[in-house]
Amino acid sequence: MNGTNTQSDKLLSERTIQDVKDCASIVDVVSRYVDLKANKARCPFHPERTASFSVHPSKGIYKCFGCGVSGDAISFVRAMEKLSFADAVTTLADWYGIPTEREAVPLCFRPKPQPKPKPMIEYKTIPLETVAKTQSVAGLEKNPFALFLFDCADRDRFTHADVMQALELYHVGTSKDYKTIFWLLDETRSHAYTGQVIPYNRETGKRVKADKPTWVHTRLGIDNDSTRKSLFGLQLLALPGNEDKPIGILESPKSAVIASLYYGDAMVFLATYGKYGCNLTDPDNCKPLIGRTCVMYPDLKAFDEWVPRAAHLRANGVQDVTVSTVMIDNASPADYDEGSDPDFADYLLQFRKSDLRGEQTQRQAA
Repeated sequence: MNGTNTQSDKLLSERTIQDVKDCASIVDVVSRYVDLKANKARCPFHPERTASFSVHPSKGIYKCFGCGVSGDAISFVRAMEKLSFADAVTTLADWYGIPTEREAVPLCFRPKPQPKPKPMIEYKTIPLETVAKTQSVAGLEKNPFALFLFDCADRDRFTHADVMQALELYHVGTSKDYKTIFWLLDETRSHAYTGQVIPYNRETGKRVKADKPTWVHTRLGIDNDSTRKSLFGLQLLALPGNEDKPIGILESPKSAVIASLYYGDAMVFLATYGKYGCNLTDPDNCKPLIGRTCVMYPDLKAFDEWVPRAAHLRANGVQDVTVSTVMIDNASPADYDEGSDPDFADYLLQFRKSDLRGEQTQRQAA
């Protein structure tokens, strides 16, 4: 080794990054892509009829009250041009005539040799034929969660067609004792690892707390510890039209299904199977999210626990991730009472789908 630093051993200097942040006008940058009027426009990240996207010059940020995305000039260019952070900074530097400086990466920050990959754990799987048998129309007609959604459709929250499509996309099934099955499929949709079986109250759409959730692999006597190895709905990421959509991450599969009924055309919603489900400290679990814009929607009382979970995602390469404060921003004092723990689905179900495409979206914060 001769001690000479190659270009790959250098990073953009902090001075260059700060100069770009100081010089790049959020209004100027956004105006290159969208037609701003009074610092508002239709969001470039999801289809909408009315303008829920706005820029805040004094803060140097943008925010969409419809889909929840937000950030500064650098993150906006990253999202619009599909660039890395460094390339977005370099692009802005070129626009504003800012010299780009690079500095050597200290040895302590250079990538360490990667250990040999762990041997793959072969989980026993469940064939899709078994999954399909639980998705019959006859089963849905006795499934309390599905019936709750159809009741919501009768109240014009969304349509019956929306409900059927969501139940099919997420492979929601019905057990023999008429509980709801949220299947955990692999990314290729070739098989299922397991499924979470949950009893619901048809009138409220809430889980029956006296009857704890179970897992399909346990019911079938399959030795399969895969319940923390994946995200519910992961198979949707590869569907045509979903490749570039932002990802919403929620706690419960129920919330993911309901969120998709409102924003399925703009985002792909996944779930962690509970507050502490899906181990996000495991790099393998985070790989499908790398390169995607992610917004986490914790239940009201789980916000503090989910901020570190966002940090876990960033540590595993998912750089563009934020934790939404929509539940905190719209909570009432009663929501903090003992026994009350509203989630994102509870918030959405206050509105019609059409309401959240208009002025009501101004209540939602990223």
